[in-house]
Amino acid sequence: MAFTNCTLGHGSWSSCRLSGVALRSCDLSDLELESCRLDGADLRGSRLQHFRTPLDNLHGVALGADQLSDLTRLVVEALSIVVRADG
Repeated sequence: MAFTNCTLGHGSWSSCRLSGVALRSCDLSDLELESCRLDGADLRGSRLQHFRTPLDNLHGVALGADQLSDLTRLVVEALSIVVRADG
């Protein structure tokens, strides 16, 4: 199954299975996924600003290099990492 150029953000989904789905160039901003499996999903090109989901839901997803900053933010929040300025 594939979705392209769609808006799925600004909501909350729970108990869904999206394994292997392609969500290409979709707006997933402010989307919260609880107990949703995305194993092997293709998220390349999708907007992930303020996307929230437990990290284990993202096993094997495909992302583009331009999405790594959003993934980093998700990891920092999930692991409660404190980022402090030098000094």
